[in-house]
Amino acid sequence: VREVELGVVQAQAARPMGAVEAVVHAVVMEMAQAQNTGIEVDAVLKEAAQRLPKPDEGKRDTRIQRARRALKFLTESDNAPFFAENVCLSVV
Repeated sequence: VREVELGVVQAQAARPMGAVEAVVHAVVMEMAQAQNTGIEVDAVLKEAAQRLPKPDEGKRDTRIQRARRALKFLTESDNAPFFAENVCLSVV
C-alpha cells in the first residue's frame, strides 16, 4: 500500500503546471528579479489574481483562492521551485 501512495505522490509532482500555476510562477519570477528571498505571499497572490480572468457577472470571485492553491503546489510538491516560510517566499 505504501508503494502505491508514493507512486501517486510522485505522479502528482511530475505533472506539468496548470494555467493558474503558470501565472503564479510568472509573478514570483518577476518579483524575484528584485529580490529572491523575502517575497511577500500576499503580494504574489494579489498580483496573480489581477492577471487571472475576471469571473462572469454574478459569479463568485475565486481568483485569490485559486492562486493560493497554485502557490501551495509550487511550494510543496517534489522539486518545488519556491520555498515558503511564514508569509514570505524564496526561489529555490
